[in-house]
Amino acid sequence: MVEGLGGGTIADSARRAGLRKPKREKKQKSPPKPAGPVDLDVATQKEIEALRHIGPTLVKRIVADRDSFGPFGSIEGLRRVKGVGPSMVAKRDSAVTFSLVPRPTNRVISRRSELPKAGRKPHPRDTLR
Repeated sequence: MVEGLGGGTIADSARRAGLRKPKREKKQKSPPKPAGPVDLDVATQKEIEALRHIGPTLVKRIVADRDSFGPFGSIEGLRRVKGVGPSMVAKRDSAVTFSLVPRPTNRVISRRSELPKAGRKPHPRDTLR
């Protein structure tokens, strides 16, 4: 080690002078894994976020959809949430459960990409033949 003028090492003097990078802050630990299946019809945001492969953005979408349209009632009802597709459903099938009955009007809403495209009106110049 190289000794500085003050009796300490160069690393110590650099640290005192503020020239060294600050130590990294530790990452927050992820929420603990749930003991059993999570009931998505009544679970809190933290409980849902504890599931693997479900981040904070998707949790917010799930809770907002549930609050707006009522309980999911089944795994098919969960698919109405943007970002929940067939592969997500297959991964989460054993980790989630549904206790409430969906509202009668709570049918699976098609995604915009699955709806038939509306036909456009023909331009007047195209109809004058």
